[in-house]
This record gives sequence, C-alpha cells and structure tokens, in this order.
Amino acid sequence: MASGHSGITTRTKGPKSTKNDKKPAQGDKMNRDECDTCVDCGTAVKHTQQGLKCDGCDFWHHTECEGVTDEVYHFLCKYDDDPTITWYCKKCAVMSKKLMAMLFAVQDKMNQIEDSVFGMASTLNSKMDDLSASLSSRLDNKEREGVAIEEVQKNVEAKMDTLADIVKNKAKIDTHFVHDCVEDAVMVKALKDQEELEEIRKRRNNVIIHGLVESTDANPEARQQQEEIELQNLLHEIKCDDVSITDAVRLGKRIESGDGKPRPVRLMVASEHQKDKILRSTKNLRGKKDKGYDSVFIHQDLTPNQRAHRKKLVQEMKARKSNGEENLMIVKGKIVVREKRDVMITSG
Repeated sequence: MASGHSGITTRTKGPKSTKNDKKPAQGDKMNRDECDTCVDCGTAVKHTQQGLKCDGCDFWHHTECEGVTDEVYHFLCKYDDDPTITWYCKKCAVMSKKLMAMLFAVQDKMNQIEDSVFGMASTLNSKMDDLSASLSSRLDNKEREGVAIEEVQKNVEAKMDTLADIVKNKAKIDTHFVHDCVEDAVMVKALKDQEELEEIRKRRNNVIIHGLVESTDANPEARQQQEEIELQNLLHEIKCDDVSITDAVRLGKRIESGDGKPRPVRLMVASEHQKDKILRSTKNLRGKKDKGYDSVFIHQDLTPNQRAHRKKLVQEMKARKSNGEENLMIVKGKIVVREKRDVMITSG
C-alpha cells in the first residue's frame, strides 16, 4: 500500500519505505512529470487528489472511487511504513475473500480425506491384528496338541476336496465352511514358513564341504585327529585361518572299506560372518590340483526345500546349456548370465 498527503490532498508513489527511510513531511509534493491512472474511473490520480496504491493488484485508485473515508486515508498515510498494514481495493478484497474461502474449503476436504484414510488404516490394522492373533492362537493350540503339519495339511486337503465337489455339483456353498478352508490353508502355510525359517536359522553358520579326503583309519580318535588336520589345511589354503570351528560332522554312513567317494562334511563355524568369509574364499581353491583340492567344493548348508529348488535350477541350467546358451550360473536362487570380461592383450 502506498499513500501520501499534502495537507490531505497529496499522495506518495512507489513501494513502501523501510523503517530506516525518511517519511515525507506534511505538505511535501512529488517531483514527477506524469500522474498514475485510477483503474476505477480511468482518470489520473493527481498530486492534488487523495490516492491509494492497492497491495493486491498494485494499481492506483482515487479514495473517492473506492469509497475510502478521510479517517481511513489519514490512518493509512500515518502507518505507511508499517509492513503489517495492507490495503486492498474492492475487487482485490472480494477476490481475496473468495481465495481464502476456497483455501479453507480445500483444507477441510484434505482433513476429511486424511481422517478417512486414517480410519481405513486403523480398521485394516485391527483386522490384521485379529487375524494374526487368531492364527497365533491356533498355531499354539496345534503345537500343544502335538499335531504334525502333515496331519493339518491332510485335513485342509480333505476340506478343499469337499469344497471342489460342492462347486462341481453346483450345491449351495456354506460361507463359514469356505472361511474355515481359507483359514486352515493360511495356517498350514504359516506353519511351513515357520518351520522353514527355523531350519534356515539352524544352518546359518554352516557350510557343506564336498570332496575332502576322508580318513580310513580304524581308530576313531586317530580318524578324528586326521579330519581336524585336513580341515585346518583346507582353511589355510583358502586364507581362512582365523575362522573358529565349533563342530564338524561327516554326513551319511561310513563305509568301513574306505572305498567310494568321501562323505560330505558339515562344518559349523562361530558366526555367520565367518561362514560368509569361507564361501567368498572358495575361489582360492582354483589351481590347487597338486594339493588334492581340485575336486573340493564348498557351499551353504541348504534346507531340504532349498536343495529341491536348487536341483530344479541345475536341471534347467543343464537343459539351457544343451540348447546353446552359454555363461549361465545360479545366483541367489536364479539362473543368470555371467558377464563376459574383456581381456586386454598388450605386446611387449
């Protein structure tokens, strides 16, 4: 808002002055060649007329055209330097009210949407908690009753067969029966997942070693001592001397004659970090044929489900290789193509 006065008839022009600016004294006149035009009447706002500059549209207006009283005009002139006091022409005032009303309406709508979303989220969380509690309760009951997963699964399969017969014969479906079928199926899945996670947890610090020389000594103590020496030598070759072994077991029944391939060794180490170090270091066995490690292979101790999945992947990879695909490898449960590395040949 810009305003001015000479007595009460002179106006000032331009942006508001700051607190450090000198305020025009009473009776000062503007030294200017042209006068601004009042957008209400289209005539000039002369030095001898009262005029106000709108803080909204930035245009000048006669106070008479805007219906501004002398009292208001003098007040605006007096506090022209105050940045907290603004003046809007009639059109800008109307637009400002409409805009504020629209903003408030939008805010109200946003609040309603947020309340609705929060309500839906609360209801969903409540239902998920109820389902989780129900499943947990049923799982606990099954464990207390000593019911095996296989038995529960048989019950579910029987219910599913009954449901299939109902659908096939177009009979009336009992919604409670369907709900029980779905809930039992979810429970079986949860039991299997829980069992699988427990198996993975038990094996997280283990590796399986294939092809490691097995002692044929008839004395168990001597055989055990030889096994420890073989494991220490192997860890030394792959630069894992700092790995701490908690246990080592040969898998399968021992053949007294010593014929046949050596049995796999399940090696248990102190931490998952040490296990990962062994798996990363297996590449150090390459080129150790002279030391008898050319047929040694080390991998993660897999659960039966993981082994079955890997077996399928190996069969699929063999089939794809027989069809001409190259550089295939299994990484994180998937068959991927190994990236080819460019070999640079330099002449001396």
